[in-house]
Amino acid sequence: MLEARDLLNIARVAQYGSIQRAAISLGLTQPALSKAIARLEDELQLTLFDRHGRGATLTEAGRLALERGKPILLALADLGDTLGQMRGLEYGSITIGIGPLVREAYLGTVLRDFVSRFPHIRVAIRVGAPSSLVRLVQGGEVDFAVVAWSPADDDPDLDVSILGEEEIAVAMRPGHPLATRAEVAAQDISAFPLIAPFTPSQIAAPFIAALRKRGTTPFKLAVVCDDFRAALPLVTTSDHIFLATRSSLATHVGFADFVVKPLQGLGLSLNPCLVRRRTKSLSLAADHFATLLRQCCAA
Repeated sequence: MLEARDLLNIARVAQYGSIQRAAISLGLTQPALSKAIARLEDELQLTLFDRHGRGATLTEAGRLALERGKPILLALADLGDTLGQMRGLEYGSITIGIGPLVREAYLGTVLRDFVSRFPHIRVAIRVGAPSSLVRLVQGGEVDFAVVAWSPADDDPDLDVSILGEEEIAVAMRPGHPLATRAEVAAQDISAFPLIAPFTPSQIAAPFIAALRKRGTTPFKLAVVCDDFRAALPLVTTSDHIFLATRSSLATHVGFADFVVKPLQGLGLSLNPCLVRRRTKSLSLAADHFATLLRQCCAA
C-alpha cells in the first residue's frame, strides 16, 4: 500500500536526482532509502526510477506518482501546520451552549477574557433553555453547555460538574416599600408581584413546598422572563420585584438604579453547572474557555 512516507521518498529523489542526496535530506542512510524504494516498486510491480551512473530519474510511473502525490504532500504539510496552530491556540473554533441566567451573570466577562487571550479562535454561543442545551450536548452540536442548575436528565453519557454557587437576592426600585429593609423575608415578597426567570420544576417544586410548610403564601409570579433587559424597566417603574443574583445585575449599566436585598432564610441559589459528554474530549480552546468559566463562577 502506498503511504505518505513513500510519496515523500519519491518527491525527494526526484528533487535531488540522487538517492544518496535525497537520503541525506530525509535523515536516512542511502541503503535504507534504496531498500524503501525497491520495496515499493516490488509492491506496485512498477519501476519508479531509472538508476544510472549520474543518479536516478523518474520513469513514466514515477512521474505519475509524483504528479498525483504532490497535492497530498502539500495537504499533509498544511494539516501539520494547522494542527500546530491549534496546539498553540492560533487556529480553531468552539461552540458553547449558555443558559440565560449564566449568560447574564458570567458570559460577558469570560468572553472578553478569552477573546483577548486567543483572538484567532472563533467562538459561537448558543443561548437557550437548559433542556434544549442538554439536547445540543447529547447531539454533539456544542462542545459543552453551562446552565444555572444541574439538569434532571440522568443520561449516563453526560458529565455534570458544579462550577460555583451564588445566592439569589431580590432587586427593586429605590422607592419600593421593601427598599429600607436590611433583608427581605418570604412573607414580604408574597405581597408584591414577582418577576423571575424560568426555573426548572425540579428546583421550583421543593422551594414552593418549603414555603407552604412554613405557612407562607407562594409568590405572586407576575412575569416569567429570561431576558433581564426586557424585565428591568418594569422594576424601575412599579412595585414589581425581581429575583436575580448580584453578579447578573451588575452587568447592566443601570445597576446603581436598583436596590438589591438578600432573601432571609430561603437558601435559594444559582448553581451553574458545566454539562458535557463523557465520551467527547474537549479541544484545547474549549478547555481554556471552561477554565475561565470556572474561575469566574468561583470568584
